[in-house]
Amino acid sequence: MFTELKRIAKLLVATDGKDINGMIIDFFMKNEKVDDNDIHALAEKLGLDPHEFEGRIYGILSGFLHQGKSKGKNFSTDIPDKALYDKAVEIEMEHTIIPALAKKIVMDHVAESGWGYYTALIDMEKKLKG
Repeated sequence: MFTELKRIAKLLVATDGKDINGMIIDFFMKNEKVDDNDIHALAEKLGLDPHEFEGRIYGILSGFLHQGKSKGKNFSTDIPDKALYDKAVEIEMEHTIIPALAKKIVMDHVAESGWGYYTALIDMEKKLKG
């Protein structure tokens, strides 16, 4: 416990108490193509160990992928309407360029609200377009 508190304190001091995860997300939002050199340069700029910094990035991705209402469910065989599923994935692609992430978002919405979520969304978009 004490070691973990020391590690957190070190991170807070190194970044003047700034939100490291927020800084990582901002960095990725501002930079579409990021490579290992970019990550190491940012870690050094912040005074952080690059490998520990990479661990933070993995934690953010893992946190996104392992959360949501679809956690632990397998929807690959439970798609009643393939056309609706495909349209739902197309809709969620506005949030990402990675189809697997769009599918994850679809499954979270379906697990929470059912397929009616997308039929209602599609109907709403048609009405708004007039």
